[in-house]
Amino acid sequence: MGDVSVEDAKSRVLAEAQGYYQGINFKLAPWPSSAKQVAEAASLQLALCETEDLAKAVVAYSDDSDPTSPMPRGFQNAIFAVTATPSALSNATDRAKRLLAAELIEKDHKSGDSAKLVRDQLKRIIPQLTREFAIQTRRAFDRVVLPGGSVAVSTGSFSLKRFLTILRGIWFIQRSVSTSHSAVMKPAKSTLRSS
Repeated sequence: MGDVSVEDAKSRVLAEAQGYYQGINFKLAPWPSSAKQVAEAASLQLALCETEDLAKAVVAYSDDSDPTSPMPRGFQNAIFAVTATPSALSNATDRAKRLLAAELIEKDHKSGDSAKLVRDQLKRIIPQLTREFAIQTRRAFDRVVLPGGSVAVSTGSFSLKRFLTILRGIWFIQRSVSTSHSAVMKPAKSTLRSS
């Protein structure tokens, strides 16, 4: 594992997580470095964030480049963020390093009779390492930051992907109810005055 950098392993973890959440019916906003990098949209979005603090900022603000006066997000009910627990992310990164190291060994021993034993051993080891890496990556991203800044944590028995699917369903129900009401009801006259 000495030849595998932590940055390469972490990149593999982030790519795996992005691939896992890509299939959900959200507009995916992967790995923003600030809230400004996630578009303001009425359609449902899922931001994949490296830290919980960043995830909370992405959900709350459309622009946080000026910390003294961040711009609140206009469609706060249309965005969720998923982030990892630091210790679980570290564990997933370690598993990625093991997998990458095994893949490097496999690459170095592609041919030759003397490398046959190594290839045979890697045939058994790499599928197991791949499976463990994928599972640990999914377990690592166990926190959903909801509108308002509250955080839901997956306990393992209830999959985070299933939870996000439920959130998506709730969002669509709320959206269809508000759309049907606006089509039937006339808007009330506002008593507020703009300044």
